[in-house]
Order: sequence, then C-alpha cells, then structure tokens
Amino acid sequence: MRDNIGYAIFKKTDTFVIDANGMLEQLKLADNIFVTNIPELKVGEKRICFQRIASNRLKSSIKDAILVTSIIRVEKNNSEGIIGSAIIFKAFQVNEQKIIDGVAYLLNQLKRNFEDEYNLSDTNLGVILPSVNGNFNIFKEEYLQQITSKQNVKCVDTTSLEKGELAKTLHHFYTHPALNHITHLLVVSKHTPAVAFMQNGFEKITIQQLTTPSNNQPEKIALATSYQKENTALKTKLTNTEAEKENALTNKKKYGLFAIISLIVAIIFGVLYFTKTSENNINDFASATGNLYPAKEQIYISHHNYNVNVRSSPIYDEDNDNVKAVLSDGDEVTLLGFDKQTLWAKIRFNENSEVGFVSNKLISKKIMRDRVEKIQRKAKIKNLYYDIPIYNSPKEIGESDVYKDKFQYLRRNHNIYVKSKDLKLNSYSIMYEKNGKILHGYIQREYFEYQ
Repeated sequence: MRDNIGYAIFKKTDTFVIDANGMLEQLKLADNIFVTNIPELKVGEKRICFQRIASNRLKSSIKDAILVTSIIRVEKNNSEGIIGSAIIFKAFQVNEQKIIDGVAYLLNQLKRNFEDEYNLSDTNLGVILPSVNGNFNIFKEEYLQQITSKQNVKCVDTTSLEKGELAKTLHHFYTHPALNHITHLLVVSKHTPAVAFMQNGFEKITIQQLTTPSNNQPEKIALATSYQKENTALKTKLTNTEAEKENALTNKKKYGLFAIISLIVAIIFGVLYFTKTSENNINDFASATGNLYPAKEQIYISHHNYNVNVRSSPIYDEDNDNVKAVLSDGDEVTLLGFDKQTLWAKIRFNENSEVGFVSNKLISKKIMRDRVEKIQRKAKIKNLYYDIPIYNSPKEIGESDVYKDKFQYLRRNHNIYVKSKDLKLNSYSIMYEKNGKILHGYIQREYFEYQ
C-alpha cells in the first residue's frame, strides 16, 4: 500500500516548510495543502479540508485520490504562522476515523513542539512521520471511486467540525453521489461566519441535509442516477470476466493436490520462522494493540550537548529512577511508535537488543552532519600506564573538576566501538562493554587507536 498513501507536516510563515513522504512527496502537492482564496485564520482557529486530487498530473481531470488537511494558526514571541498536517490516500476506501485521528495526532505533535522550545522560524519541524510501509489497518477492501471533473467546486460546511462527525463527513465526501461534484470541502467551526467564504467563491452547504435519504431533490436524484449507471457498467464488466474465472478455477483443480502440499510446507516454514522471530516482534505487536501510535523506521538520536537518557517508561523522572541506558548524538535506532499520552518515542537500541522511550524532541529523521560524522569502527584504548576517562558528553571534556564523580574509566587495551565524531567539540562517541553492560560515552582521540 506504500504507493497509495502519504503523510505530511508543514509550516507557513514568511516561508513555507514541508516534510512529506509517500504520495505527498512523490506528487509534490505543496500547492494543494492550502486552499486558495479563503479568509485568514485567527490565532487558535482550526480548519479541515477534504480535496479530490489527481494522482496523475497528465490526467488532471481524473480525481482518484483524497487529500485530508488540518491547519491551525499559532502565535509565539509576537510571531504568527500556520502549522498543519495532511494525509493523502487513493485506490481503496479507508477507515475514516483513523485518517481523522492521524491528521489530528500529527498536528498536535507539531503544535506541541512550537508551544515548547521550537520557534516559528525553525526549519526543522521536529516530528517523525509515520512510515508508508506501516500496517495501520487503514485501508478497506472496497475500491475508492474515481471522479472525472475539469472544474473546481468549492464548498464550506459549518456543522461537522466535531470529532464524531468528521469521520462521517469524510466518508460521505468520497462515497455519496450528492457530493460527487465537490472538489474542495472546507469544514470550519459553526462560529465562523460563512459569508466570508461565500465572498471568495465557496458555496455554503449542510452535509447532513445533502446526505439525508428523505431529501431527494431532483439534482441529487440525477447525480445518483449517474452514479448507478457507472456501477451498472462496472457490474457488466465484472460479469464478462466470469467465464475467465471458471477457466481459471478448472486449472486450479488440476493442481489441487500440489497446492495442498505446498500449503503444508509453507505452514511448516511459517511456524519455524515465527518461532525464531516472535521474541523480537512481540513489542511491535503490543505497540499496535496497546497505548502506542505504531511506526517502524530507522531514525537518529539528536542532541548536541549530552547523551540522551533512554527510559523504561514514557515520562520524565527528575530522580532518573526510570533511566535504563544512555545514547549519544547521531546514534541510529529503530522507531517503534509514539506513546498516545505523552508522544514520547519508543525505540529499539543497542543493536536491537533493548527497548525504551525517549522524548520526541531528542530524535530526528536525519543525522545532523554539521555536528556529527559517522565513524563506525572497532578500536581499543592505547597501552598507557593510567586509566582513561570516558565522558558523559562532549562539553564535559576539560572540566574534570566539575564532572569527576560522573566519569567512567577504561584501562589499557579495553575494546571500544567508535560510533561517530563530534565535529564541533572534536571528541568521539563510543560504545563499550563494562561489568556486563553496554555503555556509551565520549573520549578524546589521543587515547585510542583503531584496530
């Protein structure tokens, strides 16, 4: 399904910044994120827009994809801007509530960053997008209907901006014949004056009235008839394939015994494979069914001053009682998902042998190459007559009087693994084993040699 979905987050101030994947990255739909000619948002005001999109730019009249966008205006340090999130899908119908929850989750995570330490001028949005390869059970088996339209018909609805109604509105938008002609459906608060939108080319509608069976206006009947004709043509096409199916079924019966044997062999290998991998995958299964927004992709630890604490639970503990390990800037880990309440990231680390949580502000999709250079080489402590200090962070080097009680020390010829070089402070991030534990820290170049 990777080619049938895409996710995006974005920010618009004086400039426009977007981070997208899947369809949204392939189609470069930044121009479609904002509906043109709409009144400005007020600070704190939120809007949602459903759009029909052509996934093939050479066939722009065939609207075969649905783009769902959520935006809100935020203010910080006397600066204002619009932040938002989007999900696009095509080919199959979807679980509409998961789409609505998805754009809300991405927007809330982005909003939380800017309410905390991010500035509106930052180009790093600080949010990890869901993987397009993730199995989130979004798609249904029913096909998504394609609409052919060369015109843009824009409508605004002021009655559906409630959590329970948005999923229903989205379902009506791409399935109900009375709404087939609409290419842009903007859903705003009932307290927002619709007159301003109508002055900018929008038609005011009420979704509930258009989709209620008792309201069979002539134009709705005509649209429904057109839709039924398309369905009739599709059924005729399907009927013509019945003979082909019968022939295929006859051929399948000839090889029935072979298929049964193959199935048994496949089951045996499947059981063996599952037994081998179930221990590694049990946390992923729990994530998909528990208190986690699931994800699955390789990311990097990103913090320029200190090692990052990995915790056993997704909360900050001042006493650090839940700290189970530390990682360094630039370390590659596997993202498993985000806690639904705190939005902390759940990760696999230490060569996928351990699982823990880190703040979502301490991870990034890309390694920060302006301050981190990957090394990934085996080395050992030089054969010196004294023990070598391992620091908790690059900036501790040279300040031994302050941080002395926090040091680890390694003896001569102790094996280490050099992960990366800190370019700004000219130190090296290492991983090493001591007392049966895998530890991380920083070391100066003159104290080790590569193997």
